[in-house]
Amino acid sequence: MAGGIIRQSRNNEQLEDLGSKCFGDLVSRSIFQQTASSDSSKFVMHDLIHDLAELVSGETIFRLEEANTRSRRFERVRHSSYACGGCDGKNMFVVFNEIEHLRTFLPLRLRRRGGSNAGYITRTVLSDLLPKFKRLRMLSLQGYCIGELPIPFEDLRLLRFLNLADTDIRSLPESTCKLLNLEIFILRNCSRLIKLPPKMRNLINLRHLDLRGAKLLKEMPFGMKELKKLQTLSNFIVGKGETASGLEDLKCLNFLCDELCIAGLENVNGPQNAREAALCEKHNLEALTLEWGSQSDGPRDAVLEEKVLDTLQPHECIKELAIRHYGGARFPPWIGQHSFSEMKVLKLENCGNCVSLPSLGLMSSLKHLAVKGLKKLKSLESEVYGEGFSMPFSSLEILSFENLPECEHWDTNIKGNVLVEIFPRLHKLSIVECPKLSGKLPELLPSLKTLVVSKCEKLVVPLSCYPMLCRLEVDECKELVCRTPIDFKLIKSVTISNSSLDMNGRKGMLYDGPAGSLLPKPMTTTNVLEFGKLLKPGFQILETLVIGNSEQLKSWRQHGDFPKKYMVTDHGFKKPVRGLNMLASPEEVSIEESCVRLVLFPEINFFPRNLRSLLINNSTALKSLPEEMMENNSQLERLYIKDCDSLTFIARRRLPASLKRLEIENCEKLQRLFDDEEDASSSSPSSSSSPVMLKHLRIDHCPELTSLSSGVQFLEALEDLKIGHCPKLESIPDGLPNLKCLQSIYIRDCPSLVSFPERGLPHTISGVFIASCVKLEALPNDLHKLNSLRGLSIQLCPNLVSFPEEGFPTNLTTLVIEKFKLYKTLVQWGLHRLTSLRDLYIIGCDDEAECFPDEEIGMTLPTSLTHLSFCGFQNLIFLSSMGFQNLTSLQSFPEVGFPSSLWGLDIRYCPKLKTACKRDEGKEWSKIAHIPRVEIDGKFIYDPEAEE
Repeated sequence: MAGGIIRQSRNNEQLEDLGSKCFGDLVSRSIFQQTASSDSSKFVMHDLIHDLAELVSGETIFRLEEANTRSRRFERVRHSSYACGGCDGKNMFVVFNEIEHLRTFLPLRLRRRGGSNAGYITRTVLSDLLPKFKRLRMLSLQGYCIGELPIPFEDLRLLRFLNLADTDIRSLPESTCKLLNLEIFILRNCSRLIKLPPKMRNLINLRHLDLRGAKLLKEMPFGMKELKKLQTLSNFIVGKGETASGLEDLKCLNFLCDELCIAGLENVNGPQNAREAALCEKHNLEALTLEWGSQSDGPRDAVLEEKVLDTLQPHECIKELAIRHYGGARFPPWIGQHSFSEMKVLKLENCGNCVSLPSLGLMSSLKHLAVKGLKKLKSLESEVYGEGFSMPFSSLEILSFENLPECEHWDTNIKGNVLVEIFPRLHKLSIVECPKLSGKLPELLPSLKTLVVSKCEKLVVPLSCYPMLCRLEVDECKELVCRTPIDFKLIKSVTISNSSLDMNGRKGMLYDGPAGSLLPKPMTTTNVLEFGKLLKPGFQILETLVIGNSEQLKSWRQHGDFPKKYMVTDHGFKKPVRGLNMLASPEEVSIEESCVRLVLFPEINFFPRNLRSLLINNSTALKSLPEEMMENNSQLERLYIKDCDSLTFIARRRLPASLKRLEIENCEKLQRLFDDEEDASSSSPSSSSSPVMLKHLRIDHCPELTSLSSGVQFLEALEDLKIGHCPKLESIPDGLPNLKCLQSIYIRDCPSLVSFPERGLPHTISGVFIASCVKLEALPNDLHKLNSLRGLSIQLCPNLVSFPEEGFPTNLTTLVIEKFKLYKTLVQWGLHRLTSLRDLYIIGCDDEAECFPDEEIGMTLPTSLTHLSFCGFQNLIFLSSMGFQNLTSLQSFPEVGFPSSLWGLDIRYCPKLKTACKRDEGKEWSKIAHIPRVEIDGKFIYDPEAEE
């Protein structure tokens, strides 16, 4: 549409419908294919068609990532796209200066793993570059951290598509209202947007306005009724004053379709205004949300709200309806009428004054019903099912009751007629925070797959008639009841805590019955005597089992396969636990939370042989792990020990050969890893049947640890060593250089550490991090010989007095120094010698320097540097051109300012420089205005809130 490709048909069919048909045809012919992502709206062009499309489009299409741009004829370019980076600087867009007739400017934001998708763009693109494209029709700035728009939109009058989604804008410039050809305006997830421009009514060709996620908007500007072509209006907020549009403005918007959320309904003056909205005539609307303000916002007129809601009846074709924060005492009769035959989703949320529910069971297509926060609702009576209907809720698949604090009764017997089947297709039932709800759940739910019941202390949960159950979560309930044998062949996840199990009226133990069934003998999970008997072969595909708050757990007996992940929580063991070795197939076992009496594991084969992961947490009496466990568990790969206050050592001689990761945390009495120092040091790897495969060792918050034990030198596969918050650790084992696989060493907050081993570190080391070691006097010897070292960080080590004679290795790519007394010695040695250095961080190293780099000591930075961060220079006044002069990506400053290639500048704790860089006013502002991301004391300089 924005490109003018779709033309109006003779039968006046909507452009959107024509476009949808065209796209559907392209998909059916495999020209476009749906991506493998979970987003069903994303498609990609077939590889072969893509090559053909590039050939046909010729020089009209330009991608910024193209390697060779010298041979391009930019006068023919009409459409351009590029993959956004973290910071898109001025140099990136230099080529656009050769393009004159651009119609599409489309940044593509690729989803990055484990990080934010937000990015920064140089201000000069917005203020200088974009306005020159007078023929621009499609513009997207989605995802950029833009606080304001310095774009003169009056120069872009042909613009039809404008996407500002996921930006930080708080308001739109008045010139936005001069985009008279604008058809699509996307402001989705503009979470800081507080108002729309007052002359929004001028955008008479606007067809789609997406405001989803713009939660700070308080009203719609006056005159929204003039936007008669609107088809998408995701949100309409009813305002108070004369400058706002009223609910009656919706009357003229006859083409609204898809979804509409009407908020601010507490501002409606009377039912007449609501009636004029004519929602019953909006037959293309599929989803409608009616939302009042929170009950805490002020006094409300419950009677008025009842009348307003009564007149807001939508068209009978509506498929989804949500009502939120409604203040009336009852719902209008139109909700639940059988005439709403297409309604699939109904949500009644936080309607705090409602005392009853309407008859909902007659809606034959309803699949999802959620009732939440009806704090005055007393009961769920049979009237909710409707009258004269043999199968109420015949299509319902998801039912949720949440936060109903006064609800006491759920009537599952319709007028005493036991032959009426309710919820025949229910897949998921969730009841949460209904503390007064008593009685039983429906006993006949043949399709139920997921059952979640939490914080319903008076509710009884029957299990007998749920043959399709896959997931069970029960917490803080009165009872789980099982009267007849049941088959759990499909169960995959079971979580039971703070609840009891009643089987045939008896409590205490489970009967070891035939395979695949639970026979009538009871058990309570708060007093489990032989819980293992629950685990029949019928549980063979169970993936996760969590049992909580079972204070007297004694033993485990199990037949058949066991779940892959297993957790025992909140057990105060009074006797040694026996029988875990009988579990056939667990890969992960967690013993945690208040296992205060667990002293030892008494059996030689206590743990199952195929155990791969073990967590022991808060076993305050445990003193050591058994030697047999070290020898017999041939598949144990991960061992986590936490909050075991009596643990003094881990193993007497060695660790399991298969162990790859060992993490120890908050063990107050741990003094060393191995008990027998002499034996551990005298035994060699060759004398063992198989070498120890430990790759990752982490020790944290162990205040009595004095030594790592000389046995560490035989952990030949160790790659990563992390030690933190061990105040008595004085030294690192001399055998550390023998660890030929060691790649990184991390030491933090070890105030007693004085030195590293005399032989230094292994040559394989690639990363060294040292912080807050206040007594450390010297860095490792032969540091300059570590040819694999790439990252070096030295922070808050005030007693370092010896600088390596040969300096740092020249292959460093990252260097971090903080409060480094040898800073000037390092500078005099020559930072420029670090010819591979790309990232340099200097923090609080020179309180006296007035310029950076320091001209007085002849400081010069390496030419390879691409990222520089320096902070804590309290007296810094200016940045010197000396030292910057040889950089390929940085130029002199302040003479000619920073280069166009620079994309980020952080200034912290430099009060004088902060004043000089004040936005639009400081004397240095013009030299940094083009940089996409400028942060001063942690605040983005283009964020309007940073000025407040």
